[in-house]
Amino acid sequence: MRWFRQRRQSVESWLGPFWVGFLEGLSGVLSLFVTGLVLSMLLPSGLPPQALFENFAQVGATVFVAYAVATTGVAYRKDAIEQHVHWLGSTCGVGALAVTGLGISLLLAAERDAGHGGVWFTVGLCWIAATVALMGVFIAFLPYCQLPLGAAGRG
Repeated sequence: MRWFRQRRQSVESWLGPFWVGFLEGLSGVLSLFVTGLVLSMLLPSGLPPQALFENFAQVGATVFVAYAVATTGVAYRKDAIEQHVHWLGSTCGVGALAVTGLGISLLLAAERDAGHGGVWFTVGLCWIAATVALMGVFIAFLPYCQLPLGAAGRG
């Protein structure tokens, strides 16, 4: 365990807190994505309808706007401590993958409209669901996250 902590500290000192947080945000999305893929293999197979991708694009865009507003509101701090910069990296990592999820959703909706099929629709659906879910989790827990809001310094 001590070896792992030392390696983590050396990686953090090499990359910096923002990029470590960014990679952790990416790993969160990838973990949910892989979980969704495994669960989709357990369910009966079928192509998702075009409307599902269009609805995910609409919901994802709405959640992304709320996500951007929420994270922007707490992003700037004069005393940007290392934990806050790490948190910003995580939110940026999730946000970057969410933008790709929105693009994938629109692309797959057009492909389903054209009558195409394949395993990529399930993969894309899992990616979209993972990014929208993590954005929603960040938005939902932001009021309880004391570090970005600066409540840690209050008496």
